[in-house]
Amino acid sequence: MPTKFARHDAQPRKRVKLDVTSGTYRYSDGADIQRRLQVQTQDGLLEALTALRNQLTIKSGEGPVQPQDERLALARSWLEIVPGAQGVFSIWEEATERQLSLLALSVSVLSSLLTILSTQYTHHKLGQPILKTLLSQDYLLHLNSYLTNSHNELIIATLKLFGAMSAFGGGCEKRAVLEGISWENKGLHKLLSMRRRTKMTGSTDILAFPDIRTLYVLFILSFVDDSAASSTKALFLEQRQDIFRSILTGLEQDPYSLARKILEVAWTGIWLDRKIKRTVKVNVFNEASLHHIMKLYNRSLGEDSDDQIPADLAHHFLLATCTHPGVGVCFKDRGWYPRETEGEPKPDQSGSDEMAPKNTRIYNKILAQVLKTLKVNDDPRQQELALRIMTACPELVSGYWSSASLTLEPRLSSKWIANIAFFGNVVSLPVPEASFFLPGSSLYLPTPPPLTAFLENVFPSVNTKAHFSRGLLSTSPLVQHCTALALAKSLSKYSEVLEVMHKVESILEEDESNGQWKKRRSELEREARRRVPDFQVVIAFSQKSGDNAQSAPRDADAETMPLKKVRTAMLGETSTRLLWLYHLCFPSLVAEARFDVGKLLQTSFEEVGQTSVVGPTSGLDTLRRLHVLRLLKESDQFLWSSKSGSRSYINILLSAYTSIDVIAIRDAIRSLLRHILSGSILFEHDPEEIYFWLSSLPTSARSLDAETPDGTPLLNEQTAVINFLDDCIQLCLKTPYGYIEELAPPSSDSTTISDHQGGNTPPSPLLATVIEQISTRFVASLCPSDTLAIVSFVRRLLVRLSGKQGSLDLLVCLSGKLDSLPVGEVFAEKHAIVGSAVAQEIKILKNYLLFLREPATPMSPPGSPASAVTDFLDRIENIPIPTSNALCQKSAFELIDCVRLIDSPLQKDSATRLVSTMSRIHHPAIGLLLTCLDPGQLLLRDVPFLALLQATQSKVPFDWAFIQCGPDQLSNAEYRRFLTGAIFDDPQRFVEAKAALNVIRHRLLSKQTNSSIGSGALLLIADIMQVGRSSLRADDFMGLKEHLFSMSPISALFTSSMISVEMTEQGIRPILDAAVDPTNVADRSLLSPFSSHWAQVSSSASCFASLVQINLWLPYMTHEEVLSIVDRVLLDSNAIEKEEGIKGVLQAAFLAIERHINSTGDVPGLRSRLPQLVALYSSQPKLSLLESLIARTVDSAFIPCIDGVPAGGRVSSTLQPLVLTACTRWPRRLELSEDFDLDIFLKRPEWTPNTVSIIKSFIYASEAARHASRTFLESGASLNQPALYLAPVIWSWLDAGDCTNIGSNETWRKHFNKLTAGIIDAGTLPNHRLVCRRAIHAMVWQLPSLRLELLSDLLVCVGSMSADTLTAEMLQLGKRLIEVLPQESNDFAPALLSHALRWISRSFAASDSLGDGIARALASFAKCFPSIKPHLTDTVLTVLIQNRLFDNRALDLAIYLVSATHLKPLLVNRHLQSIIQHVDFYKHTETNAASRDAVIRLVHLLFLKHPTNTCQPSHVLPLSPIYRGTLSTSNRRLLSIFCLFEDTRKTSVASLLTRSVSGAENALDAVLNLEPTSVFRTCLVFPSWRKLDDPGHHLDTTHPLEDRLYDPVFVALLVTHMLATRRPSSAVQWVQLFRTNVVSLLIRSLSSRDGLFRETCISQISTIMDALQNADMHEKPHVLYVFRLLKDTFKEPPEGGPSPRLPSFSTLLLAHALRGVFYPENFIYPLTARFLLQRPEFDTTDVPMLYTMLYSSSDDWRRERGWILKFIADAMLGAGEEEWEVFRRRHTWDLLASLFQSGRQDRTLRNEILEILLNLTNSQRITTSLVLKSGLLSWIEMMLLSPREDDCLLWLRILENIIGVVDPVRLESSTGGEWRAGVGRCMTLVQGHAASFLPTLQLKSRIVLKLSLLPGSTVPTLDVLLSHCLASLHHLERDIVLPTFPLSPRLSSLASESYAVLWGEVVVNLWRASMTSGRSREAWDELTPRMLIWNQLVDGDDRVSEWARREVVRNVTSKNV
Repeated sequence: MPTKFARHDAQPRKRVKLDVTSGTYRYSDGADIQRRLQVQTQDGLLEALTALRNQLTIKSGEGPVQPQDERLALARSWLEIVPGAQGVFSIWEEATERQLSLLALSVSVLSSLLTILSTQYTHHKLGQPILKTLLSQDYLLHLNSYLTNSHNELIIATLKLFGAMSAFGGGCEKRAVLEGISWENKGLHKLLSMRRRTKMTGSTDILAFPDIRTLYVLFILSFVDDSAASSTKALFLEQRQDIFRSILTGLEQDPYSLARKILEVAWTGIWLDRKIKRTVKVNVFNEASLHHIMKLYNRSLGEDSDDQIPADLAHHFLLATCTHPGVGVCFKDRGWYPRETEGEPKPDQSGSDEMAPKNTRIYNKILAQVLKTLKVNDDPRQQELALRIMTACPELVSGYWSSASLTLEPRLSSKWIANIAFFGNVVSLPVPEASFFLPGSSLYLPTPPPLTAFLENVFPSVNTKAHFSRGLLSTSPLVQHCTALALAKSLSKYSEVLEVMHKVESILEEDESNGQWKKRRSELEREARRRVPDFQVVIAFSQKSGDNAQSAPRDADAETMPLKKVRTAMLGETSTRLLWLYHLCFPSLVAEARFDVGKLLQTSFEEVGQTSVVGPTSGLDTLRRLHVLRLLKESDQFLWSSKSGSRSYINILLSAYTSIDVIAIRDAIRSLLRHILSGSILFEHDPEEIYFWLSSLPTSARSLDAETPDGTPLLNEQTAVINFLDDCIQLCLKTPYGYIEELAPPSSDSTTISDHQGGNTPPSPLLATVIEQISTRFVASLCPSDTLAIVSFVRRLLVRLSGKQGSLDLLVCLSGKLDSLPVGEVFAEKHAIVGSAVAQEIKILKNYLLFLREPATPMSPPGSPASAVTDFLDRIENIPIPTSNALCQKSAFELIDCVRLIDSPLQKDSATRLVSTMSRIHHPAIGLLLTCLDPGQLLLRDVPFLALLQATQSKVPFDWAFIQCGPDQLSNAEYRRFLTGAIFDDPQRFVEAKAALNVIRHRLLSKQTNSSIGSGALLLIADIMQVGRSSLRADDFMGLKEHLFSMSPISALFTSSMISVEMTEQGIRPILDAAVDPTNVADRSLLSPFSSHWAQVSSSASCFASLVQINLWLPYMTHEEVLSIVDRVLLDSNAIEKEEGIKGVLQAAFLAIERHINSTGDVPGLRSRLPQLVALYSSQPKLSLLESLIARTVDSAFIPCIDGVPAGGRVSSTLQPLVLTACTRWPRRLELSEDFDLDIFLKRPEWTPNTVSIIKSFIYASEAARHASRTFLESGASLNQPALYLAPVIWSWLDAGDCTNIGSNETWRKHFNKLTAGIIDAGTLPNHRLVCRRAIHAMVWQLPSLRLELLSDLLVCVGSMSADTLTAEMLQLGKRLIEVLPQESNDFAPALLSHALRWISRSFAASDSLGDGIARALASFAKCFPSIKPHLTDTVLTVLIQNRLFDNRALDLAIYLVSATHLKPLLVNRHLQSIIQHVDFYKHTETNAASRDAVIRLVHLLFLKHPTNTCQPSHVLPLSPIYRGTLSTSNRRLLSIFCLFEDTRKTSVASLLTRSVSGAENALDAVLNLEPTSVFRTCLVFPSWRKLDDPGHHLDTTHPLEDRLYDPVFVALLVTHMLATRRPSSAVQWVQLFRTNVVSLLIRSLSSRDGLFRETCISQISTIMDALQNADMHEKPHVLYVFRLLKDTFKEPPEGGPSPRLPSFSTLLLAHALRGVFYPENFIYPLTARFLLQRPEFDTTDVPMLYTMLYSSSDDWRRERGWILKFIADAMLGAGEEEWEVFRRRHTWDLLASLFQSGRQDRTLRNEILEILLNLTNSQRITTSLVLKSGLLSWIEMMLLSPREDDCLLWLRILENIIGVVDPVRLESSTGGEWRAGVGRCMTLVQGHAASFLPTLQLKSRIVLKLSLLPGSTVPTLDVLLSHCLASLHHLERDIVLPTFPLSPRLSSLASESYAVLWGEVVVNLWRASMTSGRSREAWDELTPRMLIWNQLVDGDDRVSEWARREVVRNVTSKNV
């Protein structure tokens, strides 16, 4: 032993400071290090180690270490001399316990060394020996003891070393480090409190200079960070979650950087790792953990820097984990519905539950606890978190109020303000409408959530009524405001809830009697009224707010006055908002109170019209006014005609409308006026007229000192007009009927033109009142300014009403009354200018009406402009532009007044100058300016003036612009676009568009309207409709169309026979094209009066005189009307030759019929007219669409898909239309007439697809047609038709005709050569090649006299094919000819195969894409050859391996070629080497690679060719990395290769398997690295069919969990190798071995059916048992006890025979028990231990723990019952005789059946018992016994009387098992056929409740088919079963998408193909079942068309469907169906 460095009696020296500066020496190389470490003095060693540590240390902030770093070179040179750093370990071993500094330095050096070596992958091998030494038991013991030492430096060094060990090599030994730590050490938790005592500076990072706590935290985090494997994370979090949670306990005291590191690792390493179970994550981050994180909220200030706020860290982490459903601890809930809990009855929601307690069944219990602890009133972050949580989890809101302890008692405090604000935010959360839907559906749930859920989310039960009432009546304005806001939010939420409930009620179509949603809404309304303050309280609050506004001190301080105004405005806004919401939500409460709502209007709008400046309360005032207007609209107590003081309410509203420029308020006033006036006698006749009155009100504002040049004051026009209008309204309401009579139209006159739209509907009687009052007051009381304002208003009103009235007579009459006013007399002297302006207004009105009625009226040209006008224009052009918008607007209105007052007309140049100036001053006023100009000047006909308006984008009124249009303008598209823009630029587009149509209508009614003006007006209408289609809503556009077509000139125009062709084509047709859609039913119904008119005209003798009109209206006629026109035309066949127009009518009629057929899919009426159509076709073959109609008519009586030709190239579409068409045509399959001359079509010089369709249909339907077709095909004329059209005819004739007596006609050979040319032409359509293939195959098969010649022609064709030519259809032809003519095809088929393989070799070499069809066809064709030439296969394999190793289709072909070819060993070795040495071999064989299975299968096949040559180490070694040891087919093939290698070479491959699975160097490490979960899953789902001596058996057997199960053979062999080479040597290794569950799997393997396998496992268990005798393991007694029990179960085997097989019950229980020993936290461990310890020996003939677990009375009884049921199901999986004897002995099934009946509400229990029954029914003996002795079928029938939808799939699988495994003969003789009837009844019961999914329907169809094929009489319920299946089939067909190429009958990887294949299987099964029943004719009729469709989809590859098609053809041709 070396000498120790210090004596025990020596005084301890002063501790050496271990800082960086203490070591000044620098090593030069490894030898220098070795020399310095060999000194014998302690001080020398301390100095040497310190220098070495410092030199190897990676400093903080240092960048990545480069490969050429000198520290790496130094470490490498040292470790090459002293591998494993043995010098440091020697110093460590020799140091005494008191030499703590030396120990710390030794550990620190190793830590630095591992850290630096880990930076470069090439240096990992140098660190592996060091790491291996450190992980040994002795050194781990030392390191664990150091962690509890009192020496801080040693603790720090140890933690750094552990961190380096964990991080070394990317964490390659992280799991070993995890298992090597003594986590049970009680001293570890102290490390978390060992922080640095000295305070760090602000620039120092704790992660760069960590203390003990930081190092320990980082070490713990290393097991869950991104570098750790998911299995390691899961292991750590499952077993040591308390360790991880402990680092969160002091999180609130950690520095910012450390806290950030912890939370970042927690998020990225744990929450983002999907491989870790969510339950594990949630257990770690429970309420306590989240509470520790929430403590960071207390640190809300920046630390070290302003952006380092710990509170933000916690906030963002909690937002990520708590506010996203499905992420973190936030689980998706059911919204306001309670959580469904198994075994608990659902609450009764049919009645009121207002007194029910709050539901505690929630999904998010953790978040519920988190919500309770959040301080929402102290921290905005916590408030945001709470709101986000409740938004994500609406279920938490209901329970929050009682636990939150929010102080809502009104008081003036910041805390209360925060609480009430948070209350409002919670109440304002959105309504979770998505939770009201059925899961996974767009249908609403029929049952609403509980009443308490509604109430707690709207008006929580926290004494809201009392608090709200006190708050509203508080003396503090702030308290009032906050309370009002909270109440307003509750009321808004309440209105949203009611709206949603109304929506659900309407969709569910609930009525008053049984509507659950309606009843719940009534309950909610009743309870809500109890929880809100009385309306009187709100009124008092409103009045108090108003009093405060009125009582504001006038002498208040100027500084406080604005603040008081704002406060008053805020209270006023909230009070009016509450009043409006009360009117909206509680109209009954409002009705009970006496409240004058009109006063609100007065107080809110009393300042309107006064000069106001935008101030701080403008926005609040606007909101308040909006609330008042909404309130008035909701109130039924508003008396709008009443007065408040001197002004009426209507006066206030009109004043506000004209004075306020806020769009929202104007819209609200307009809506309110329409609402209140539409019910009055003033406007009840037409509410839209209100808009015209409002748009006529004056909008200009004048200054107070405005006057005319002669001194006449100009007053406010708005006030004058509104006061006058108010007086007129009051007067009209008193005596309305006199005014109504005054406006009544005069007696009918022949010259009077009325209109349906409104000619007999007079305007409002208010108009008569206005005219009367003008006449009355003109002389007496009206001042000049008011007279001008009122006359201007009336002028604008009458102009606007011209867009409403059907006749202008009344308007002209009223304008005459205005004209009769004595304007000149009254204003002659003092007010001449105003008088002139009034006269000008009247003149403008008269000219407008005159031009509207008589557009051609000549106008006298205006004279030269007066000097006053010129001076005026010069003056205004030079005025400066105002700076503010208000001043610009004022200047513009002043300019308009000046224009109105000028007593001289403006010429065009003057008007242009005026508009140009106005555009500079105030652009929007140009429209108002133009209306003041006389339209008689025709300004818009001046091109420069129009260009100016367009350039300035002026908004010109449509009526003013249209009145000036002439023919030239209306024919100009640009001008019409200008007019339509004037219509649709207005917000009221619909009303303006109707008015524009009315204005145009007046122009059309004018007697002076010529054809040019009329055509232009019609084009304008067409433009209006075209723009309206895209600008208006659908219902508005429909209303506009109805209005247009109801106008009398349009009606007259549409029904007139006198209009010209030009007018029809250029006027009417554009309107129809723009307005209506011929395919739209509503549009056609709208035009039905006109189309019916022309249909009647067409039936008259003079119809040929109106051909243009008939042609125009044909698309809009009904189908019957179109057919009547066709009949009328066909009656006079001579006229068709004479009149070209008649052909046009026929073309239009045929187009209309075609459109009808496309929309309906049927041809009603055409089949009876088929002879006439054919006759017409014979005389007029060039009529377009005629042949198409004949083809469609013939097809309607033709069975679709009867020819079996797939629709190649079809665009993907759903299956349902094709099925509906087939089922519709099937009953008409015999309707085609026999008497039909097909020569009309056969002898056409040029065929079309329609011609071919007609010929094909009649070939199948008529014997005469078949005879005519044969004659034509044998003639030379047939050779003139292209093969594209000839091939379908030949195929149809061969398919349906009699091919006998056909001699050696050369015509047939010429046809054959045409078809062969078509099949090899890749440029033709795939459908054509398919038809050619069928026709060629039929000719070869059905023409035996020509067979040899045709085959020789085929051989010549193959020989003449170019090297780059090959089609899938040619390969399919070869396959089918080999199948039917194997001898005759001996020459043709090999030649085709050789050509195909050469072609595909070239394609592979060129890397061309290989189509799915040709790859599938070639593989299928190649399989027809028992042997293939080697040179062809060799070439294909060579290029395939090089370029196509990723292509599964190519690999499938290669696999068959290899299997069918005798390859020489040299070629096999070459190809094998090419595969395994391929650059992408490992990429293509990854676990998830699509090509993995195919590549490994090809390799396996090559190995089997010549094992002696292929089984080389160089071939086998590259396969080891891709072997995973699982039960998948690919891994079993690899294991078979390894076993083949051993058998051939007599050499073990154990080392290869060891490295392949785990990457370990020895067998022990390989076993320890197995995934314990997967190993134990293999125990549960044990593959009892697996054999040890034949690993290659069952290679085609698959298992749904094969990739998640280990191969027990592999595990057994690996354990054997481990026991033979390296057994566990320590207690830790033994524990690790047992924790992998491999020993449990060995025990479970004793139930294998392979005797050799059992013998091997027994030998291994014995070896383990012997080795355990010397093991120092705490669990050894428990393990040995289990082994002894297992040993005692074996008896002496028979001599020479295998050991007996143990029942699965025994082995499975012992496997569970052994696992529980090493996983004691599993709840089953104490139960299995108690069970085994209570028995001296284990009884293998009994079901263990059956009664104890099944009827447990413990608190965990549900879990125990579930475990025993799952245990039984696992044991009975693949059960044999031994399991059945054990199961039957205790009458286990009887117990389970009774348990099922008593627990039918427990879904989990039901599923577990049904799983057991499913496993039982897999055995014939067990199933037969249950049926005969236990009455299984009767029990199932009784259970199915009330089945549950989620159980139906299991029931179906059970019934299928019963039918499939029992012995039907035995059951038939024992039950007399009753068992079949019982199965049928069970199927009937379960079928009505099973979900409609295609896989479920597939299962049903299989059962129905098996049931129908059973011996004996037909099952009575077969017809019912078929009808149910058909109903489900109808429902599912609409979602099935058809692919674009023929299907394979086998399932595909494509979803669209898979569903289509499933559908085909269902159809075939049901059709076969229907064939067995004579009573299922209806089902047979439904299924047979589907069989034909399926046969077409698979191109005849399904033999059953092809046989069915041939039988249908035979019966159709013989008229037997």
